[in-house]
Amino acid sequence: MRGLPRLHRRLRTLDGALGRRPHRFAGGPPPPRPPRYGPAKVAHEWREWGKAAVAWVIAAGVMVVMSWVAGAGIPAPLDWSGDPLWSWAARIGGIVGIWLVTWPVWTTLAPPRAPEADRVRA
Repeated sequence: MRGLPRLHRRLRTLDGALGRRPHRFAGGPPPPRPPRYGPAKVAHEWREWGKAAVAWVIAAGVMVVMSWVAGAGIPAPLDWSGDPLWSWAARIGGIVGIWLVTWPVWTTLAPPRAPEADRVRA
Protein backbone atom coordinates (compact mmCIF):
# COMPACT_ATOMS: atom_id res chain seq x y z
CA MET A 1 0.00 0.00 0.00
CA ARG A 2 2.98 2.33 0.35
CA GLY A 3 3.26 2.63 -3.41
CA LEU A 4 -0.26 3.99 -3.89
CA PRO A 5 0.42 7.53 -2.59
CA ARG A 6 3.57 7.65 -4.71
CA LEU A 7 1.63 6.62 -7.79
CA HIS A 8 -1.01 9.24 -7.07
CA ARG A 9 1.67 11.91 -6.63
CA ARG A 10 3.32 10.90 -9.93
CA LEU A 11 0.00 11.02 -11.75
CA ARG A 12 -0.73 14.47 -10.33
CA THR A 13 2.68 15.64 -11.49
CA LEU A 14 2.07 14.17 -14.92
CA ASP A 15 -1.32 15.85 -15.03
CA GLY A 16 0.30 19.22 -14.38
CA ALA A 17 3.03 18.56 -16.92
CA LEU A 18 0.44 17.95 -19.62
CA GLY A 19 -0.98 21.42 -19.19
CA ARG A 20 -4.20 20.58 -17.40
CA ARG A 21 -3.28 22.26 -14.12
CA PRO A 22 -4.05 25.83 -15.30
CA HIS A 23 -7.39 24.64 -16.67
CA ARG A 24 -8.40 22.76 -13.52
CA PHE A 25 -7.18 25.10 -10.85
CA ALA A 26 -6.82 28.60 -12.35
CA GLY A 27 -9.71 28.84 -14.81
CA GLY A 28 -7.38 28.74 -17.81
CA PRO A 29 -8.27 27.44 -21.25
CA PRO A 30 -8.64 23.69 -21.66
CA PRO A 31 -5.69 21.84 -23.19
CA PRO A 32 -5.94 21.20 -26.93
CA ARG A 33 -7.70 18.00 -27.94
CA PRO A 34 -5.96 15.50 -30.19
CA PRO A 35 -7.07 15.63 -33.83
CA ARG A 36 -9.85 13.24 -34.79
CA TYR A 37 -9.56 13.05 -38.57
CA GLY A 38 -7.21 13.25 -41.52
CA PRO A 39 -3.43 13.55 -41.77
CA ALA A 40 -3.23 15.38 -38.44
CA LYS A 41 -4.70 12.30 -36.73
CA VAL A 42 -2.17 10.02 -38.43
CA ALA A 43 0.73 12.28 -37.42
CA HIS A 44 -0.58 12.43 -33.86
CA GLU A 45 -0.78 8.64 -33.57
CA TRP A 46 2.78 8.18 -34.89
CA ARG A 47 4.07 10.89 -32.53
CA GLU A 48 2.41 9.26 -29.49
CA TRP A 49 3.70 5.81 -30.43
CA GLY A 50 7.16 7.30 -30.93
CA LYS A 51 7.09 8.61 -27.38
CA ALA A 52 6.31 5.11 -26.08
CA ALA A 53 9.04 3.56 -28.23
CA VAL A 54 11.60 6.08 -26.95
CA ALA A 55 10.49 5.36 -23.37
CA TRP A 56 10.98 1.64 -23.99
CA VAL A 57 14.46 2.22 -25.39
CA ILE A 58 15.39 4.38 -22.39
CA ALA A 59 14.05 1.74 -19.98
CA ALA A 60 15.95 -1.01 -21.78
CA GLY A 61 19.10 1.12 -21.64
CA VAL A 62 18.68 1.58 -17.90
CA MET A 63 18.25 -2.18 -17.52
CA VAL A 64 21.44 -2.78 -19.52
CA VAL A 65 23.32 -0.49 -17.15
CA MET A 66 21.74 -2.20 -14.12
CA SER A 67 22.73 -5.63 -15.46
CA TRP A 68 26.24 -4.42 -16.17
CA VAL A 69 26.64 -2.93 -12.68
CA ALA A 70 25.22 -6.07 -11.05
CA GLY A 71 27.46 -8.30 -13.18
CA ALA A 72 24.47 -10.37 -14.29
CA GLY A 73 24.96 -9.94 -18.02
CA ILE A 74 22.32 -9.53 -20.69
CA PRO A 75 20.43 -12.65 -21.75
CA ALA A 76 19.61 -13.34 -25.39
CA PRO A 77 16.28 -11.75 -26.40
CA LEU A 78 14.64 -15.18 -26.71
CA ASP A 79 15.57 -15.90 -23.08
CA TRP A 80 14.08 -12.66 -21.73
CA SER A 81 10.82 -14.32 -20.68
CA GLY A 82 12.64 -16.50 -18.14
CA ASP A 83 14.68 -13.72 -16.56
CA PRO A 84 12.91 -11.76 -13.78
CA LEU A 85 14.38 -8.40 -14.84
CA TRP A 86 14.30 -8.77 -18.59
CA SER A 87 10.81 -10.27 -18.70
CA TRP A 88 9.58 -6.69 -18.23
CA ALA A 89 11.42 -5.59 -21.36
CA ALA A 90 9.74 -8.41 -23.26
CA ARG A 91 6.28 -7.53 -21.91
CA ILE A 92 6.56 -3.84 -22.62
CA GLY A 93 8.10 -4.57 -26.02
CA GLY A 94 5.07 -6.70 -26.83
CA ILE A 95 2.71 -3.96 -25.71
CA VAL A 96 4.54 -1.35 -27.78
CA GLY A 97 4.43 -3.74 -30.75
CA ILE A 98 0.69 -4.28 -30.37
CA TRP A 99 0.22 -0.52 -30.05
CA LEU A 100 2.20 -0.06 -33.29
CA VAL A 101 -0.13 -2.34 -35.23
CA THR A 102 -3.42 -1.25 -33.67
CA TRP A 103 -3.02 2.53 -33.76
CA PRO A 104 -0.35 4.15 -35.98
CA VAL A 105 -0.27 1.51 -38.71
CA TRP A 106 -4.04 1.02 -38.67
CA THR A 107 -4.65 4.78 -38.75
CA THR A 108 -2.15 5.18 -41.60
CA LEU A 109 -3.77 2.46 -43.70
CA ALA A 110 -7.36 3.48 -42.93
CA PRO A 111 -7.41 7.08 -41.66
CA PRO A 112 -10.70 8.09 -40.07
CA ARG A 113 -12.72 10.50 -42.17
CA ALA A 114 -14.88 13.28 -40.84
CA PRO A 115 -18.61 12.57 -40.74
CA GLU A 116 -20.54 13.74 -43.78
CA ALA A 117 -22.04 16.72 -41.90
CA ASP A 118 -18.54 18.00 -41.00
CA ARG A 119 -17.29 17.66 -44.59
CA VAL A 120 -20.20 19.69 -45.94
CA ARG A 121 -19.50 22.56 -43.53
CA ALA A 122 -15.78 22.69 -44.25
